[in-house]
Amino acid sequence: MDVQTGFGRPGMKCCAVWVAAALLLAPAAGLAQAWRPEKPVEIIIGTSPGGPQDRMGRLIQKILQEQKLAPTPVNVVNKPGGGGAVGLAYLSQRAGDGHYLMVNATTLFTNYITGKTPLAYTEFTPIAVMGIEY
Repeated sequence: MDVQTGFGRPGMKCCAVWVAAALLLAPAAGLAQAWRPEKPVEIIIGTSPGGPQDRMGRLIQKILQEQKLAPTPVNVVNKPGGGGAVGLAYLSQRAGDGHYLMVNATTLFTNYITGKTPLAYTEFTPIAVMGIEY
């Protein structure tokens, strides 16, 4: 079920309620019981500020901070370029480090298929589909 968020382009729908619920319930479900951030967390956005991915990343940042789900700072870092390829390259240099997350779009699949990046979706661990942008 999509919920109109009230921000972004007309007609853009996002599951913001599901994002909030998932982030709030994840600790209770024990998804990451043993891991707590020990250094600042970076939410990487592969686009310029202001777009749908950026707004989603900033919403996640806000929830993590307001609900005190991360005891360390949570920063949004924009790495625009190549349809998200620059952000993916940045993330791939930090493999296995849970302090780095990325909000991405279907370009996670299409950039590899079209040859824009040598990085395939199989080299990353998708966590959730939180919204769809038309």
